Amino acid sequence: MKYLTVEPYNDLLFKNCYYNLFFPMLKYHSIDIFEFLSNSIPIYTYRSNMIRCEHIDIIDEDTLLQIQGIHRVEVSMEFDTFFDEIIKEISENNPVLITLYLDEVFDMCFLAIGYDEYGSLMTICRQHPETLSYAKRIVSKKEIADRYEHKITDHRIDITAVMVFPKIGRIKYCHNDSESRLKNFLMNHALNEHKIYSGLEALVVFADDFTKLIIAKNDVNYNDLINAINDVICSCRVTTIVLNEYCEKDELINKKKNVEKKWSFLRNKLIKSQLSQQKIKDASFFFSVLMEIFYEECIFFRELLFKYNEEVS
Repeated sequence: MKYLTVEPYNDLLFKNCYYNLFFPMLKYHSIDIFEFLSNSIPIYTYRSNMIRCEHIDIIDEDTLLQIQGIHRVEVSMEFDTFFDEIIKEISENNPVLITLYLDEVFDMCFLAIGYDEYGSLMTICRQHPETLSYAKRIVSKKEIADRYEHKITDHRIDITAVMVFPKIGRIKYCHNDSESRLKNFLMNHALNEHKIYSGLEALVVFADDFTKLIIAKNDVNYNDLINAINDVICSCRVTTIVLNEYCEKDELINKKKNVEKKWSFLRNKLIKSQLSQQKIKDASFFFSVLMEIFYEECIFFRELLFKYNEEVS
């Protein structure tokens, strides 16, 4: 029986659910996750009639880990033996992030952080698909066997395990100079100015198309749109958290919070329409809020660039 000191991460959703399991593993190895948050730039995209925020990494993640003296390993495991392999790694003080794919389609994931005398695993996993609620939970061999009992013969099950290892003689990386961190964060945005403005143009196209959809009284795909806006809101929070870390009480933070509030307001309006099963009627209202978001994002980015020019001058 062994349990590693690893806690769930519920501060925000970063990119996707993988990172809510990856970050606790990094923290266990004393890796600063703010290096990952500030390394990523959210860009608006509009494809397949859906607005989203995608993230551009300035430095690829394996390089970012190497800078901090960490090596990431990804291996495949066999279904019949992966519990035993996980227990072996945990006994050597290594948390293991497990992802299961069914016919190459994501099925489930969890972070294994301990085991008991019965061979069951202590894991961190998502408790509710619709909320950010990662918590510790016991997962037994029987539970996994029952889940896949009728799928093993007819489907392909792939298991991927991710672990990170500190390099021998590693000197803990500590980029504690807030001024330098802020400069790097601002510089990364300045270097991607064209992509950011292209993303803002995509936001305008979405606003126009969504308004036309409402006027034409076509059905709105509420679930996909609400989920997409949730991702946008989480991207806003990433930027706010990074700015809070690097420059407290800055007006940039308030501007980004205002953008987040407007997206939250729109999301709540959509949820209300979905629950009441009433079609959205006020197209001009939604268009005006989306335009307010566009203008505030433009102002935010312009002032961010101004701050960058001040920092480097």
